[in-house]
Amino acid sequence: MGGRQSGERYSVYTKHFLRALQNQAHLSITDLFTQVRKDVIQETQSETQQMPWESMSLTDRYGIKNNIIA
Repeated sequence: MGGRQSGERYSVYTKHFLRALQNQAHLSITDLFTQVRKDVIQETQSETQQMPWESMSLTDRYGIKNNIIA
């Protein structure tokens, strides 16, 4: 279930990532990815169908403002 679903323009993950960038850009990068993960799990109805995973080594809090990483 990792790719696009039939009739969808984007994959489940990409759809929720783009939505988070539009609606929740005030969040830190870490919080933004956490929210995307929750949304993907909710849509796919199970942690086993699609579990977004990321690995970070950030040493500071970063966020996105006006499409610029700050």
